[in-house]
Amino acid sequence: MGSMLRVIPGPCQGLGRAMVCRVAAGRPRARLLRPPRALSTAAHPNSCWRCGAGMAPFTLTCERCSPPTIQPMAGWPLFELFDTEPAVRLDLGELERAFKNLQRKLHPDLFHQRSEEEQELSAANSALVNAGYQTLRHPLERVKYLLSLHGIEVLAETAGTISDPTLLMEVMEIRDEISTCTSGAALRKLADANAARLEALMEALERHYGAGDYGAIGDSAIELQYFSKIEEEISLRADMVG
Repeated sequence: MGSMLRVIPGPCQGLGRAMVCRVAAGRPRARLLRPPRALSTAAHPNSCWRCGAGMAPFTLTCERCSPPTIQPMAGWPLFELFDTEPAVRLDLGELERAFKNLQRKLHPDLFHQRSEEEQELSAANSALVNAGYQTLRHPLERVKYLLSLHGIEVLAETAGTISDPTLLMEVMEIRDEISTCTSGAALRKLADANAARLEALMEALERHYGAGDYGAIGDSAIELQYFSKIEEEISLRADMVG
């Protein structure tokens, strides 16, 4: 039986409704009625905090103010923040360029002669951009966030557990092998095998997300969580072995 999947209130609550149905195999399938990008845009009508002028959603500065006034970015969906479509995989080069571009626009030197409110907004926005970049650049954190946009959480402490006994045994055996390994060559072999497993999981996640099969993507996301942890454990053991 697949892992248990829970639908929880998420950033899109009130704008779209996630529906869960049980299939014969017992796996929950959740489908969102509208894509998260369309929902997020509708969710954030905007107006300038200083002059009150209407603004397009996700606009960083109000050009009607003189000089243009920086706007708060709290609540911006991360994919919108970095001007990319919601996806399991991202072009990390483009993501980094978007990140650096935002950081240039938010640099404290640009605001040291501005109002105290704008200085505080600049610092807060910069912190949000930093945190958002770290989320989207790491595959597991990106998948967690992507699922959260659909109101789905399978990777929380109470939900992200393996229910497949064969897979659970495999994970336990790999961890045991790592903990007792004293050979750098053997660890590199384990690392290569784990990297191939992670790549296969990312490919599966892309397929499931493209098909809107959130039950299957939940199962693969839980596997991704475990094998990402194995990647960390191999790295830590390699440092010990030297």
